[in-house]
Amino acid sequence: MPALSRTSSFPHVDFMHAFIDAHIHFCYLYATLSKSQKPPKRSFVKFENSAKLQTRIYGLKTFQRLAASATTINVDDFGTKGDGTHDDTQAYQKAWQKACSSTRAIFVVSQKKNYLLKPIRFSGPCKSKLTMQIYGTITASSDRSDYNTQGNHWLIFDSVQNLIVEGGGIINGNGKIWWQNSCKINKALPCKDAPTALTFYNGNNLIVKNLNIQDAQQIHVSFKKCVNAQVSNLKVTAPETSHKPQQ
Repeated sequence: MPALSRTSSFPHVDFMHAFIDAHIHFCYLYATLSKSQKPPKRSFVKFENSAKLQTRIYGLKTFQRLAASATTINVDDFGTKGDGTHDDTQAYQKAWQKACSSTRAIFVVSQKKNYLLKPIRFSGPCKSKLTMQIYGTITASSDRSDYNTQGNHWLIFDSVQNLIVEGGGIINGNGKIWWQNSCKINKALPCKDAPTALTFYNGNNLIVKNLNIQDAQQIHVSFKKCVNAQVSNLKVTAPETSHKPQQ
């Protein structure tokens, strides 16, 4: 699948594949549906007050230079289960604290594992540049009560500068329970906001690339008050039933 950019195009398929439509203040990522369907009103990627958006692909040599002087922090060393059932939020919080206080840390999410997380805030500022390598799957809790104190976000990077998030893994918003309780699906229900799956807030010099973001609760990715955010190769998917009743 091609990298997401302002000029990317996608085939008409059953699942929704997204493209970035850049505007001065806001960029929304909408789904590309079959020719017989109307585009959904729900936005998938949102850029707010972000000063610069570029598409750039960095090669292996860049990562190798970084890794040579980096401290590797693997979440599995902090007591994760990685089975998609047990809550791994506390282990992630401990791993992040260690990575954020280290010099040129690489935060590793292991391949072939599924980590269940409640809402979590990856807070900065950090000691130095930091890379999060997502090789496995991160899945959102489906218990809506887990979002009572941080209802608008699931994963949020807050005030983290010089951050790279990449790896080719999956960020799964596990949004079915939210879609079922949406006023867009059931007109009898009151309209309420659902969490954004992945948020970057108040970050400078960000690189976000090579990620699969699927089944978000509402918006898949949001960039707010970010400067120099370089975004490429994001694959964003959700079924048609995420925004309209099943026929």
